Amino acid sequence: MLGRQRLWICWVGFFGFFAGCLQPSTQRENRTTSSSQPIIYGKDDRKEAVEHPDAKLRQLSAAVGALVTSSRVQINNSTGAVTLASTTLTEKVKASPDYDGKDLCKEEPFRDDPAPASCSVFLVGPRLVATAGHCISTAASLSESAAQAWCSSRVVLFGFAKNKEGKLPSLTEANVYRCSRVLLHKLTRSAPVIDIGMFELDRDVAGIKPLEVDWNAKLSSDEPLAVMGYPNGIPLKIAAGGKVTDPRTQNGDYFVTNLDTLPGNSGSPVFSTQSYKVVGVHVRGDRPVYKLDTEADCNRSNVVPENPGKQAATYMKHGALKRCTQNADCDTDQACVRELCSPKQPDLTVTSLKVTTASPLLGLPVNVQVEVKNIGTADIAQGFRVGLWWSPNTGICPGCGQDKEVAFLDVPKGLKAGESYTGAFGFKAEDPVQAGRQYVGAYVDDHNGAIPLANGKIQESNEANNFLSVALDVKRCEASCPKEGDVRCQGQRVDVCTKGALGCLQWDVSEFCEAPAVCQEGKCVKTCEDTCDTNGRAECNGNKVRECKLQPSGCLAWMEGQTCTTEELCSNAQCLPIPRLDDGQPCKEDNDCKSKACGGTSTDKVCLRPCTSNSDCTGLSGHPFCDKGFCQPIPKGGCLTIRDCLPTQICSANQCQPDPKQQGCGCSASSEPSNSIPVVGFLLLLLPLLRRFGLAETH
Repeated sequence: MLGRQRLWICWVGFFGFFAGCLQPSTQRENRTTSSSQPIIYGKDDRKEAVEHPDAKLRQLSAAVGALVTSSRVQINNSTGAVTLASTTLTEKVKASPDYDGKDLCKEEPFRDDPAPASCSVFLVGPRLVATAGHCISTAASLSESAAQAWCSSRVVLFGFAKNKEGKLPSLTEANVYRCSRVLLHKLTRSAPVIDIGMFELDRDVAGIKPLEVDWNAKLSSDEPLAVMGYPNGIPLKIAAGGKVTDPRTQNGDYFVTNLDTLPGNSGSPVFSTQSYKVVGVHVRGDRPVYKLDTEADCNRSNVVPENPGKQAATYMKHGALKRCTQNADCDTDQACVRELCSPKQPDLTVTSLKVTTASPLLGLPVNVQVEVKNIGTADIAQGFRVGLWWSPNTGICPGCGQDKEVAFLDVPKGLKAGESYTGAFGFKAEDPVQAGRQYVGAYVDDHNGAIPLANGKIQESNEANNFLSVALDVKRCEASCPKEGDVRCQGQRVDVCTKGALGCLQWDVSEFCEAPAVCQEGKCVKTCEDTCDTNGRAECNGNKVRECKLQPSGCLAWMEGQTCTTEELCSNAQCLPIPRLDDGQPCKEDNDCKSKACGGTSTDKVCLRPCTSNSDCTGLSGHPFCDKGFCQPIPKGGCLTIRDCLPTQICSANQCQPDPKQQGCGCSASSEPSNSIPVVGFLLLLLPLLRRFGLAETH
């Protein structure tokens, strides 16, 4: 039956009393004072499977499995041990919004059991299981891609049941079966009301006999029944003592019972205890499962009288699949697979994986050849990718744990049913590949970035056979020399110890000693001494060029070469023209200048410009005066304009001379001041200023 999905439960209201559909309500309306909406009918008949008094039911219970989301199941790749991620039943109830965040009462049975399962399934063929349709999807219709997406994330656990000591046995990988393909999904919400599903596992279930099914059961009221499954997701329980309360013979879609079931029992087989055959699959029941005991402040099972029962089970006839011996027995879009007409689907698998060496050297390339085959019943039109994955474990799981892709190849075209593809690619034995024993595997990645389906996946009939791995024993290189930088002589050859590309120390050739030199203590020793270091190297030696040359003695010595002229300068082993400075540029000596004249103060010398008159010095603000044949600063007493002279002077012939107008002044000897003295004094002071600014003429 469904978990906490009220909307799912409420659709039953379309079909009458049989399902006890609830109207939306709060938990506070379902206190222990109410007797509505039963879930446990009279005495609680649920028992541990191993403790049930009916030996036949105990035997049949082995074929009932727990449907679990694959993310809850962790498998140790080394030991195969299984770890389940789960809360207890009490924690599950407390976390539910339906139960006020209260614990189960301490007297409640199974309160400390782990509760990882979402639904129940049961074996009806070597690898074929039946369950409720809504356990696969609550949608009325289901596309193949959606069905496969659900399938790839589900596993079935067989043996998830307590032993006689009341403990759960240790589960291993052998108890875990993966869903490989969905074969049937029926879910209707209008008459006839049908809820059933069938899917296939990745392999035959070992050591367990499929249940016998009455595919055309004719039930009557009060026929005794039993059910077994995983109520609320806890370990396997058997509940007998129930009966048919309404066979709905005319409708023939489902029948009504008073079996003690809970969410998680959805998909459980319902047996007639007269024939011990499966007559139906449990699909729904009443709510709430628990009610709040306000006095004890905890939740208790919702217990009501035995009648009327309102639990529903779909007749098994709605799950019957068409049997076949050949493809011709099936519809055109079906194929005969293991004597069942099934939707045609491709199935990619890696059939062969070969590596160049099982013991590669760390850091070196490894070449791989892979063969992929479509062993399914449908052609693949789109391209797909084969990834090469590294893993510390035998199983390759893309996106899981430490597994990493080290290379890939794209198959541009699809594969027809039965067709194979062989390709080659490689990888380098470096991070994440490490030294030691590990695994590399080819994985059919189900997609190709260039030619994807709408959802990027190739929908296969079996997603569990998509990889093949081989073991690698990766070795490190061995050192051939003791310490990096060590040298040795091998005849006339000098070897040096260096770290190679793989990280190991190895002898590498450094040089060969040429006669007359000999190799001694890891170096070439000569019988003479070099006076220079590199054969053919040239340099300036004063104003000459010299070159380092190998002498017949085997040593290097300087040989004199070209001598530069007085107009040249030796620079970079060449005689180059001496560069000369333009007029006005800073200089140190006459030879620095094109004019061959460097003058000025001791701290500020520049190249002088030749001149015959001041006009030749135009533009040289610091050297505007032509003197001694060169443009120079204005000398003391020299001038170009009156501005260069004192106020009492005039500029004449480029010399500052006394102003004759200011000489021989006739002044009164009277001691009495005249009224004209202040005026004359003022004019005398003003006249030089007027001259300086050119406002008074000088005659």
